[in-house]
Amino acid sequence: MKKIIVMCVSCLLVVSAWAQTTQGTISLGGALGISSSTDNNTGGETKSTTVFIAPSVGYFLADGMELGLDVAFSHEKQELDGDDAGSVNETALGPYFKYYMFTANENFAFTLNASLLFGFTKSSPPSDVDADDVKGSSLQFSISPGFSYFFTDKIGLDFQLQGLTFRKSDPNTDADDDERSSFTFGVASFNPSLGFKYYFAR
Repeated sequence: MKKIIVMCVSCLLVVSAWAQTTQGTISLGGALGISSSTDNNTGGETKSTTVFIAPSVGYFLADGMELGLDVAFSHEKQELDGDDAGSVNETALGPYFKYYMFTANENFAFTLNASLLFGFTKSSPPSDVDADDVKGSSLQFSISPGFSYFFTDKIGLDFQLQGLTFRKSDPNTDADDDERSSFTFGVASFNPSLGFKYYFAR
């Protein structure tokens, strides 16, 4: 099985400043990304392309401590030897907590992000197949290390690794005994994302 990741970095452009991570600040943000994988096996070449968008809103409970809500929408298109093999749409939402640990350089901070996402999926068959959509659900918990660097008092860069992720999914809520669980730990593979964030100071 051969897997190709189109983008090998995860970054988030943010509009912020050190003062904007103080208690009472409200943040509005968003991220988007794309990934692709190709599997070669005896059944042929399977290609999967996923596009996602993930807006978020947060509030700083204390200096450097942000509590917020993530919402994510993704669309995965599948192909088998170049032909339509179906698609999967997923909507996920859940809370997150992000901690900023500033260094002696006030423009640089290490971050630690913990999130919990509840997902709902709809798998559609190929266009030439007369079959019903399959609905599923998922639960994902992740802890992701990273860092934020503020180039100016308005613009910064946030880099986040994959870290630790636990995911439990039920591909078909109408079927029994088809639940799946996975645990991932490492920094070699992580979800690519690019987005913007705006902070409203108190």
